[in-house]
Amino acid sequence: VFGGALDGLAKRLGLAPPRFTAAQRALPATRRVGLLGALAGVILGCSIGLLNLLVVDTRQTADLKARRFEEGGATDRHAFHVEADNAADEASTTLTIEGPDLPGLLASLSAALSAAGVHLVEASVRSGDVQGSVRDVFVVRDVHGGQVDDDALDDLARALLLAARDPLRAHHIKAQNAALQHKLMQLEGQVTTLEEQLDAACVSKRTKDSVREHKRRSTMPARWARDKGGG
Repeated sequence: VFGGALDGLAKRLGLAPPRFTAAQRALPATRRVGLLGALAGVILGCSIGLLNLLVVDTRQTADLKARRFEEGGATDRHAFHVEADNAADEASTTLTIEGPDLPGLLASLSAALSAAGVHLVEASVRSGDVQGSVRDVFVVRDVHGGQVDDDALDDLARALLLAARDPLRAHHIKAQNAALQHKLMQLEGQVTTLEEQLDAACVSKRTKDSVREHKRRSTMPARWARDKGGG
């Protein structure tokens, strides 16, 4: 491990190396300890090798593509521009997003609209004015089926801008949503099974009670006859 660094450190600390005989090395206990030591070394090495994942930026690819987009001649006004308009349509709100065509951008914007509580009426996607850019136009309505309030337009535009700058988050949200839906379907199936078992148990109990009551009633005339004869 570490190219013999640990062995060298042990020697500097005055720790003598184990001097096993051939018979001692053949003992099962010695083999088990050696195997556990090797396993611990592998786990330690893999853990140290995975430490770099803690500092890896998963958005680096998107950031680099955005940087190349800007270096290709696009000015700041072409980075990511979001426009919210209530004048284009009296019954809905028009949202326009223009910027670099990053992977997962449309999914991220759609997730942001859903999280904002607006309903998508129409969507169009086309290439932007700058090479490598895209222009997305969304026509949305609020929960009441009308325009988004003017006071809420700035917050909605800000949410879309944040979603456009972090499109990879949409994939994570989508995966979580799919997992939750799968769990929900499993729970619904379990609830249905429990309901069916409960119904079957109730039917079985009612049947047993009915049979018991029928037997009790069928024996009543015989008891009355015995009691009358005895009197």
